[in-house]
Amino acid sequence: MITSVWSLKSHLAWSQGDPAHAVGLAEAGRRDEDGVSPGVRALIAQQQAREHALDANGEGADRLLDVADELTARAAEQPDGAPPWVYFHGPLAAALDGQVDRAATVGREALALAVETGSAHTVADLRRMRRALGRWADDPVVAEFDEAVAAASAR
Repeated sequence: MITSVWSLKSHLAWSQGDPAHAVGLAEAGRRDEDGVSPGVRALIAQQQAREHALDANGEGADRLLDVADELTARAAEQPDGAPPWVYFHGPLAAALDGQVDRAATVGREALALAVETGSAHTVADLRRMRRALGRWADDPVVAEFDEAVAAASAR
């Protein structure tokens, strides 16, 4: 959980426009990864890559995105090993992996919570997740998800 906290603090620094601080926080999270699930490790590597990109360190960003991709693939192989606090990673990862039913189902659940809590940020994330399902636009479960996202966006 400590690694997740470092990742979230890093994300906060990034959202406040402080990439140098964000990189340091992400690096702190990657220092002690013993016993940390691949999914959480992927999140912190992705966060660190984002900060490197903002800091114009393309080589570092590319290297860390490769690490994040590898860890995400390992996490997908062991879905039961994911701690409950990485729930937000599920729909976007499932969509990218082609798990259409899972992505849309979990996406609708996340959307309901986002609407209930008034989280426009989460609704925007789910709209981006929906784009990953573009090739399955004719699938009924994706069409239902589209309708739910459109209704939430109209509020």
